[in-house]
Amino acid sequence: MVIVITGPIASGKSTVALELARELERTPMRVAVIDLDLLYEMLAADSPKSDPATWTLARHAAAILVNTFSEAGVGAVIAEGSFNTPGDRAAFAQHLRTGVEPLYVTLRVSFEEALRRAQSDPNRVLSRDPRFLGPYFAAVGRTLAIVPATDIAIDTERTTATSAASAIANRVRAGASNWARPRRAAPTSQAHWVHSRTPANGGAVSKVVGARGLEAEITCWALGDRGVVGSKPRASAGP
Repeated sequence: MVIVITGPIASGKSTVALELARELERTPMRVAVIDLDLLYEMLAADSPKSDPATWTLARHAAAILVNTFSEAGVGAVIAEGSFNTPGDRAAFAQHLRTGVEPLYVTLRVSFEEALRRAQSDPNRVLSRDPRFLGPYFAAVGRTLAIVPATDIAIDTERTTATSAASAIANRVRAGASNWARPRRAAPTSQAHWVHSRTPANGGAVSKVVGARGLEAEITCWALGDRGVVGSKPRASAGP
């Protein structure tokens, strides 16, 4: 099972993803959460998150992680981040090898609420500035005005993260057979997974090598039955 949580900045993607992981673990099943922002930071740690090619490689890496976890028997893999446009989703799907279609969850939030959340979060930087966030919402709003009918759409201003996660989990359980439908064949991957080492702290560090030769080490920490890929350090939060 692959669940992708997307939406604009400050819509609650990370919070809902972790709440959903906790909810699904009650089934019980093993769950992994992949943070797209952290994958980008592995490729461009000190740069603004504005390079489309780096975002594309990060989405490729997220798909490769999904494959790895699924092949290892993880029951549900949740990828959270910006998968808003058809191009974003195509870059992700290009490298998926799970054999099933992902379930997309689109979170919605108003500009005013997103700005309030961003400005109340001291770990955010660029997104606290309305001169950045305003034009961003104007652009992303056109994309999110109409989402695919297969998406689960949730307004996070009208519900809590816990309630949103519960609603997603109920839909997943009710339509489990639908989420397992076969995927169309994807093109041959130009990125591959190379296991690198196992550090003393018990995490598994692996390397993603992209088509352009870019490399990123990815650390997976086990938290109970949930493998969290790069639980984002608060000191280096996204925009």
